[in-house]
Amino acid sequence: MKKKTYYKKPAYTAVADKTPPHDDALEQALLGSVLMYAPLLHVVQNLITPDVFYNPSHRLVWQGILDIDSHIVTPDVLTLTNQLRTDGTLAAAGGTAYIASLTNYANHLHNAEFIARALVEKYMLRQMITNAQAVINGAYSQADPFELLDLNAECNAQLNRQIGGNAIVTIKQALADADEMLQTWRKRGKIITGVQVGFNAFDDITGGFQPGELIVLAARPGMGKTAFALQLARNAAVGQGVGVAVFSLEMPLLQLTNRLQAAEANIPLEYFKRGTLTDEQFNAKNERMAQLAKAPLYIDDTASLNIVQLCARAKHLQHKHGLGLIIIDYLQLITPVDRNHQTNREQDISHISRSLKLLAKELNIPVVALSQLSRAVEGRNSKRPALSDLRESGAIEQDADMVTFLYRPEYYRIAHSSKGEAYPPGYTELTIAKHRNGGLADVGLLFAPATQRFMGTDLVRGE
Repeated sequence: MKKKTYYKKPAYTAVADKTPPHDDALEQALLGSVLMYAPLLHVVQNLITPDVFYNPSHRLVWQGILDIDSHIVTPDVLTLTNQLRTDGTLAAAGGTAYIASLTNYANHLHNAEFIARALVEKYMLRQMITNAQAVINGAYSQADPFELLDLNAECNAQLNRQIGGNAIVTIKQALADADEMLQTWRKRGKIITGVQVGFNAFDDITGGFQPGELIVLAARPGMGKTAFALQLARNAAVGQGVGVAVFSLEMPLLQLTNRLQAAEANIPLEYFKRGTLTDEQFNAKNERMAQLAKAPLYIDDTASLNIVQLCARAKHLQHKHGLGLIIIDYLQLITPVDRNHQTNREQDISHISRSLKLLAKELNIPVVALSQLSRAVEGRNSKRPALSDLRESGAIEQDADMVTFLYRPEYYRIAHSSKGEAYPPGYTELTIAKHRNGGLADVGLLFAPATQRFMGTDLVRGE
């Protein structure tokens, strides 16, 4: 069989006497608007890539703006000029005077999204010309017509991906993609298809945390939410080599690190707080930390992140390190952006939970968000949490693909189950209260508060 040799798509080349579709004024207006009012960047960021700009100088300016934003710095004329100077591209971008002049074009800030879509359309037209030229060149050289059909389809698919149109697929393609993934899992004998929590009973029920899922881990204070989240991060990063980002809005870095060390070395956390480790414990701790230090685990302990900043940092880490899991401790501490005084706290939380779901879907990785429960739990005879206890917003339950609860009977001095069975010391239930893609169950764990460690018991009560 003749081996196919696909023609590579050439870069755009202008047709004689034809001006490529573009609009310098719109490009300047968008750049100037973002430099004048930085929050607009996050309105248009998903629409605009540097390639959308026809003017090479404007591509450099936009890339500089993205670089600044990725470092959580507000893009403006000064920061952009410094960034381009550092990159060695200031002259190619037009120079200091030109960068400053861009703000003169920011006349219609409220039209930024409209301008962005207009520029995307110009870009699409240029790409269509490029794709057509590739096919025309192949036809003139008498290439295999079926190869040219494939090339045309490939070019169109690539353009769809670039402009975000890849979300629309035929059912035929969707079935083929799902079948390919299923065949891969069958060949590998892979039962756990997502990120493993590290407790067999839970992983068997859920198949692991799946890409694109928002998982909510909720509990009252004192149940061990942070300890469980850190153990989950450790199990994924050390045990599976998965890149994990932990955003801790409540606990500072030193406290988190000490908790990780205590759990990893199985040494009481109190010893780390007071510095009372024996020489033997200190040496044993160092041996265990060598493995942990190599793990792809990244911690951000900024105390007052808003949802836009958190998502921007997550995307930056994903681009730089390749994340497979994001953990946020905890959801109610994320601040809204430009909070409108006419909105209430429930609306703010709804926006945050929806944004986290969209982040999981965009990055195609699971996002685990810790959440507080309302005080209603304390007022009931049964202290077991329920979905109605999710604090401040029913949208959390709506947006989450999975809702889990941690419940420790001994915290409430409850020694026996409703059937009269004695709970073992440290007994904790990890309850799957909502599972969009699977069953519900109570998974038994054992928690050692002194060392901040959870252990599996393989005790499961399913529904």
